[in-house]
Amino acid sequence: MKLPPLLALLCLGVSPLLLAAESVPADQLPPAVWKTIQAQSNGRQPSSIQKEDAAGTAVFEVVFAAGGDEERTLAVGGDGTLLSAEISLTEAPAAVQKTIAAQLGDSALDGIERASEDGETTYDVDFTTTAGEERSLSVAEDGTLLSIQVGIDEIPPAVQTTIKGNVADGKITQIEKTFDEKTVTYDVGFIPKSGSEQSFTVADDGRLVNMEITLDQSTAAAQKTIKNRIGNGRILRVSAVFGEEKKVASYEVEGVRDGKPVGFKVGTKGKFLGTLD
Repeated sequence: MKLPPLLALLCLGVSPLLLAAESVPADQLPPAVWKTIQAQSNGRQPSSIQKEDAAGTAVFEVVFAAGGDEERTLAVGGDGTLLSAEISLTEAPAAVQKTIAAQLGDSALDGIERASEDGETTYDVDFTTTAGEERSLSVAEDGTLLSIQVGIDEIPPAVQTTIKGNVADGKITQIEKTFDEKTVTYDVGFIPKSGSEQSFTVADDGRLVNMEITLDQSTAAAQKTIKNRIGNGRILRVSAVFGEEKKVASYEVEGVRDGKPVGFKVGTKGKFLGTLD
């Protein structure tokens, strides 16, 4: 199963849902982890190594000097797998460089992280616009633009209306325009006037696709199935998925069970609809 974004971040140890973190001396690292670190740092000694435990998965976050005053970071799995690494623009494939240059224009490049998951490599880019706004974008290895942060004034009017209606008197934290084959969606993070950060997704035509909710906002039948599926595990996120008639059609659940990430779908009447792709 390819993990949903939230669970993928959890396993990489870069999520607010991080469970534990501790400094680890180099001589106490697993041999496979140390070998990967040495290969990526060209033999330079790390200035910091943090072991992070997310959903029972060990991830080592490493910082090392890259020449002059520059420092780079990388993330290595407990088995020595390279999960992500900071790189320079010239180290990215030509197609990726071309897409980054086209999207940034006069904006300032702040950093590039190459990440690998399930055999797929992506390049996550941080940049600052000429107006001083910090944003990010993601590019596939073949140069395809996967997503980019945008401002609300840069999106279709119908999408703006839906976003403003759902955020109400809350505060938008980010809008990510995501490209998936022939479809475009907008993932919105916001902080309600009272409460913690939530998110929802809007289609390019302004239709609400899904909305993050609390478990008790789902139907009683769905709650029963969700609790049975999670068992003694932990629910991380529940999203209501909307159908064409703007009614909730199902729920998507992300969580941790037996130390492993899980994701599944449940109907409003409590029927289990399978795992998340």
